[in-house]
Amino acid sequence: MPDPGMPRLPQVRVFDVLLAPLRRFRRAYGTRYPVLVEFVQFGLVGGSGFVVDVALFLGLQAAFGLQHEVARALSFWGSASWNWAWNRAVTFADRRRTRKRFQWPAFVLSSLLGFVVNWGTYYLLTNHVEFFRSEGSRILALFAGVVAGMGLNFVLARSFVFVREVVAAPVDNVGQVADERAREPGRRRA
Repeated sequence: MPDPGMPRLPQVRVFDVLLAPLRRFRRAYGTRYPVLVEFVQFGLVGGSGFVVDVALFLGLQAAFGLQHEVARALSFWGSASWNWAWNRAVTFADRRRTRKRFQWPAFVLSSLLGFVVNWGTYYLLTNHVEFFRSEGSRILALFAGVVAGMGLNFVLARSFVFVREVVAAPVDNVGQVADERAREPGRRRA
């Protein structure tokens, strides 16, 4: 029980503090460069998801003695769920909210497709391009796979998982959009 004589400290919500720079970034550049802002935020969320993936991968092996293939298969689900939740809350927060029970499987499926491209790129480069066969160059193949997979994941998430709600603009008698602001990307409609 708090001491009534002690002054109360302001409550700080940790996630608000963490998200503040991303929100400022979106406000500053979101109207002018909406796809770039979403891509940067998507990449930052993906980077944090990679940390979750590695932590789960190593933790499952250490805690339960799982083989690396099993730990890798299980860690994917945790990191994909993490990425979905943060992309829903941050990257695509201005998009239409669909039911979680439909949106999460759609995101995981798109992530699996991205993983196939990621792993396939890595496999093709390390097995068919001489430069990438050395251990020192494999990290470049891994990076190329991550970039290819992320590109597909971003396109699928933006186009099919986190769908932008289409709002019809008023049209005057000659078929022109009456309100020019209605055509600006990223602008919220009232």
